Amino acid sequence: MRDVDIAAGQPVILNIGCNKHTLSAFVLGFARASMLLSSTLSGYHWSLPKAPVPNVDDWWASLKNIANSITYGACGQCSGQPSAASSETFRKPEVHASKPPPPLVLCVEPLPINVKLLHKSCNVLNYDTNFPSLEVLDLAGSSHAGDIVFLPDSDSAGQDYSSYCTTVDALVEQYEIKEIDVLAIDTEGYDPLVLSGASKTLKERKVRYIEFEFHIKGPWVGTSLSSKIEDLDRFGYDCFWAGKDDKKNVGVLWPLTGTRNWDPRYDDVRAWSNIVCVDRLDQWAAVLEEYIYKPAAKNSLMTKL
Repeated sequence: MRDVDIAAGQPVILNIGCNKHTLSAFVLGFARASMLLSSTLSGYHWSLPKAPVPNVDDWWASLKNIANSITYGACGQCSGQPSAASSETFRKPEVHASKPPPPLVLCVEPLPINVKLLHKSCNVLNYDTNFPSLEVLDLAGSSHAGDIVFLPDSDSAGQDYSSYCTTVDALVEQYEIKEIDVLAIDTEGYDPLVLSGASKTLKERKVRYIEFEFHIKGPWVGTSLSSKIEDLDRFGYDCFWAGKDDKKNVGVLWPLTGTRNWDPRYDDVRAWSNIVCVDRLDQWAAVLEEYIYKPAAKNSLMTKL
């Protein structure tokens, strides 16, 4: 696997619907010498002097100590990921004379029970001191900022709660973000609305890498995958279905962008899955190219799904 140095300046990770924050913890704690990205199965790591190395195993251990009922998500995104120790198997990136500042990580999460867990775990792991640019925002991601959404709160005996909505575009403006390195979306079916709320940012190609879920919950019921893939194509992004080659036990990508890759039947596949997209002009596009699955026939993906 080939590692690519992150762009100059402060790395930015925007996690909409960060849930238990596992992706951000993984992204913060993967590689060893500097900030880097290496396909869909790796992430970032920032070494701070005299600071504990954040890693996904420590994060989950702290969560389980706080709440015994913590489980991995249905998409399987959190399982089978390499820990910080396994980064020795990857080539270290070139170390520059001047390091970029620690990454800005915005964790957008509306569920009160998750927000409480996130704050407690950050405190236990001393993230507030070691990673002051990691912020937990008690908001819901959507297509319009300022709206109020009502959802059941599993921490208050089934009572409903309200949360203000924000958008990717609004956060980019509020935090004066010039570029987002990783935009991760996991909003229990509201992913298409979040993508709509990122239209300006995506049109201006301010996002390097995107990951979102596709299934049959929430607004996905009335939204086709093809419509979102076409939107992202117009903005300059190539998208892939993220999966696994069971025979080789490695992560693989199935191209979705363009008439040569798209099969109309894909809109009918509503299994819980992850879609990843990359700016086709970014250097990370070449990294993802290395993981493209090359089927013998076009219907191989349909057979796989």
